[in-house]
Amino acid sequence: PRAWIFTSATLAVKSDFSHYIAQMGLHAAETGFWESPFDYEAQALLYAPQNMPDPNSSAYTAAVAAVSLPVIQASEGRAFVLCTSLKAMREVHALLKEAFAENGMEYPLLLQGESTRTELLDRFRAHGNAVLVGSQSFWEGVDVRGEALSVVIIDKLPFAPPDDPVLSARIDKMNEEGKNAFMEYQ
Repeated sequence: PRAWIFTSATLAVKSDFSHYIAQMGLHAAETGFWESPFDYEAQALLYAPQNMPDPNSSAYTAAVAAVSLPVIQASEGRAFVLCTSLKAMREVHALLKEAFAENGMEYPLLLQGESTRTELLDRFRAHGNAVLVGSQSFWEGVDVRGEALSVVIIDKLPFAPPDDPVLSARIDKMNEEGKNAFMEYQ
């Protein structure tokens, strides 16, 4: 018999592993859940800006950059700005670069693609007050310990594109089974 161990902070939803188990095709899986050592109520804050343009409008990305500025100032840099597309990532970076110059903000501004992921993360950690603008490769598997990262700003929730063939097949199957694919899968 073989054994596999999967570990992550995001495999379960409310201590329930059933979605992950089903997606992985696992049967009779033994699971374990440990509470987070973090006190999210005391250590975290969610900010959802009001009156943003429609996410599909041409003004949306500029609005994301604009509402990010006071957050970045309040955190004294130490931020990831994560975008769901490379186009938005480049636009946010350009807008932040311009705003930093106009407002005398001297936070190092890093952009995914300027160096390797590892080099960018090393530079981000070393600066201690940098702002990194990135996309898909920075959404998961990144660990920045200590004070170098205090804020994560995201432009949109990262849904897979509806024309993705794997997603499309899963949605079709769920629809055939009478399930709500958006609520149960995405």
